[in-house]
Amino acid sequence: MDWVPANGGETGLIGGGFFEDMVSEIMCGTIGNFMPDALRLFPSLAVDDGRALTDGIGCGERDPHPKTGRDRADVPVPTEFVTRRPDYLNTTGLPTQQDLTLFLGDIKLTSKKLLDDYTGSNPNNLEQFQAIVNHSANYGLRVSVFFTITPFSDKQRSTLNELAGETAVKNGAVAFIVSIL
Repeated sequence: MDWVPANGGETGLIGGGFFEDMVSEIMCGTIGNFMPDALRLFPSLAVDDGRALTDGIGCGERDPHPKTGRDRADVPVPTEFVTRRPDYLNTTGLPTQQDLTLFLGDIKLTSKKLLDDYTGSNPNNLEQFQAIVNHSANYGLRVSVFFTITPFSDKQRSTLNELAGETAVKNGAVAFIVSIL
């Protein structure tokens, strides 16, 4: 399996970019091996309803050379909408053609980063969570999965369970939050 940095290798060996690249590569190496275009990386989604505005990059479109390969910078971001890009989206076709999305989500290095981005009085990236959940509810099987490497404390788990519960009630979509360790 070739490791293809999604960020052009700019983050070095430690940090969220490396973990994101590693998980993306594992996903491409499993799902992407038998369905190379089913797993789409970095598609742009409209925050308001989750519709896909770009298809992102298919695993089969990636190039194993970080400096010449395609990465998230190669995916255009429409400026006429408020958009966010999940790290991955698994679909039966192309997201922009509104083909069925099986699951989608985001990859964060730490549980703290996930909490800081999606919860609290001033979340850093709540719109990304909203775009993912809205897409899941409107164009998919109503499943989103968020990965992190670090385990959650009891307090963090309670906060995330509350977020996932609110999402299920409000959007009719299930948000799984998975710690690898």
